[in-house]
Amino acid sequence: MDPSFIRHPHQLEGDGLVSSEWNTEAAGPARRMYHLTEEGREMLALWVDCMDRQARSLSAFVEQYRLVSGEGDG
Repeated sequence: MDPSFIRHPHQLEGDGLVSSEWNTEAAGPARRMYHLTEEGREMLALWVDCMDRQARSLSAFVEQYRLVSGEGDG
């Protein structure tokens, strides 16, 4: 997955990954509230899966390095 997924909320909204509405109920100025759309939830799940695979791959690399270098014996 392309790391450019991390974008500004307006771009995410334009891509249909989030929706937004103004919240005027709280004290102070109105705040824009963003919510994931179904497509946004699907994209997030794909991104998390990609990061999980990368994390497992890096962990396997570190484990192999420690075995080969003898660091894992201590």
